[in-house]
Amino acid sequence: MTRFFGPLRASSAAALVGIAIPVLMTGCTKSMTFPTASVMPSYNDSPIQQTAGQFRPIVFVAEVRDNRPNSVAGAVGNVTFEASGEFRQFIKSDLEGRLSSAGVPLARSRSDAQAQSNVNRQVVTSIRSTSYGGATALLHKTVAGINLLVKVVDENGRPVFAQTYFGSASKYPALASAKQSGDMMAQAIRQATDKAMRDSEFKAAIGL
Repeated sequence: MTRFFGPLRASSAAALVGIAIPVLMTGCTKSMTFPTASVMPSYNDSPIQQTAGQFRPIVFVAEVRDNRPNSVAGAVGNVTFEASGEFRQFIKSDLEGRLSSAGVPLARSRSDAQAQSNVNRQVVTSIRSTSYGGATALLHKTVAGINLLVKVVDENGRPVFAQTYFGSASKYPALASAKQSGDMMAQAIRQATDKAMRDSEFKAAIGL
C-alpha cells in the first residue's frame, strides 16, 4: 500500500535549516607545516683572513622578520591557513642552505661574524606579504605567493643592498591540508630565494 506524507511542518523545516546552515558555514583554521630545507648549511668556525684585492666577507643570516599585519596566509574555501614561526624558520634555513652551497662562509650569529672577520655582512629578510588560496577545495587550483624583502647590512650597520623578490607556485586542484599548503608555500619561497641568488647585485654585496 502506497503511503503519502503531507508537507513538512514549518517548525520541522526550521529545525533542519538550523542544523544544516552551521555545518555549511563553519570554517576552520590550519597552520601550514613546512618540509625540511633541501640543503643544510655549513657554518664557519674559524677566522677568515682577508688578502689584498679580495672581498670575502663572512655572512650572518638574521632571523626572518614578518611585516604582515597578521599570520594569515590565505584561504581555500572556508579553510583559513596561517604561517608563522615554522614559516620564518624555513625561509632562513632555505637561504642559509643556498648561500652555503654557493661557497659563502656563514656565521652562526652576528657576534661570531664580528669575531671571525672585520669584514662581515648581515642578510636581513622580511616577509612583506603572502597569498594562498583557491575558491573551493574541489574546482579550483591553489595559488601560493610571497614577497620577500632582502637587505644586506655591512659591518658598520649601513645598508648596502635591498631588493624585493616575488615567488609563486600553483597546482590543480586546490590543496587544503596543512602539509600540502606548506609544501606549496615552500615552492614559492624557493622561487623567491632562487631569484635572489641569481641577482648579480645581491651576489656582489655578499662577496660572490
